[in-house]
Amino acid sequence: MRLVGYDRETTALLIYSGEVRRARRAFCAVQLAVFILSTALLTGSAVPQGGALKSIPLEVSFFTFNCDKFSGSLKYTIDAVTVGAKAQRLQGDLYQLRVGVSPGTHELLLDASSKGNASGCVTNRTFDVLPGRSRHLVMALGVTLTRRSRCSVAGALPIHGMSAALVLPKGSLVPNTISGGYLMVEPSKNDLYYPLEVDGDAYYAEHISPVKYVVRLFFGGWSGDIPLDLTGAANIREPECVGSFIHNITVNDVKKAFPLTDIAE
Repeated sequence: MRLVGYDRETTALLIYSGEVRRARRAFCAVQLAVFILSTALLTGSAVPQGGALKSIPLEVSFFTFNCDKFSGSLKYTIDAVTVGAKAQRLQGDLYQLRVGVSPGTHELLLDASSKGNASGCVTNRTFDVLPGRSRHLVMALGVTLTRRSRCSVAGALPIHGMSAALVLPKGSLVPNTISGGYLMVEPSKNDLYYPLEVDGDAYYAEHISPVKYVVRLFFGGWSGDIPLDLTGAANIREPECVGSFIHNITVNDVKKAFPLTDIAE
């Protein structure tokens, strides 16, 4: 586990989730760093069922229409730990897998391939898990990801039912995702929207670049922007942006973003 950077404004600790053995060796040092900096920590590893560590429920729903003759049996790999499992069929080509993980940033691989059935039966992604909050993922066999940027951001929302988007405001320099976000091209002519998942009372955005975004919240016909500065993730010693930020959005943040407004429909 390697400390990459620290953003005082967002009270976030940027860390690199290394190998499990390295994480264990650095555990004591990380505890001291967290105590001194009083930051939110986002790192972890897979927790086997019945393990000693407290696990967070992870529910993975996935489509299988690209994988012929899928019977429900597959192998899933989380952080280099592979386990055989039987997925539950929800309806048609939609299945579900439930496991337990620790808070942190994880790599997930679903593999239902066999000798006579290899095409379209594998999928993968990275995902973050916040302490005390279950995570729900939607995937599809046959869709694989080649990562460019390994930066992500996640945080709590003050209540369930809010919608959100990650936005690069108009006029911002657009990051070149091929390089991990360090090369910039011309300023954007419009607001650019990036994928952001709202899961319960938390939000998650992955494969992003270390630039200044806003989290745009929507509810009751209103929209408001919460500044999100990830430039602290930029590190000239790293060829690409690597790490995870935690940025919780509070009731006070929402108050600042939503002044008294008359809305005409």
